[in-house]
Amino acid sequence: MTVDGGGVKTATSSNYNADESLISRSIATTSADGLSTTTTVDIDGNSTTDVTVADVTVLNGDQT
Repeated sequence: MTVDGGGVKTATSSNYNADESLISRSIATTSADGLSTTTTVDIDGNSTTDVTVADVTVLNGDQT
């Protein structure tokens, strides 16, 4: 995991074949306040994002 100067955390998980070619990779980025996470996944190892999932928490979403 890496943390940039602004507190954003990035975690990368990669899976490799025996010949060291990429099978798949996921990258999760979490905001400094921890309220949002975006995960991108390369399912087939071709270095193209196949899936993106965003999870965002809203505080006081009802404005009360």
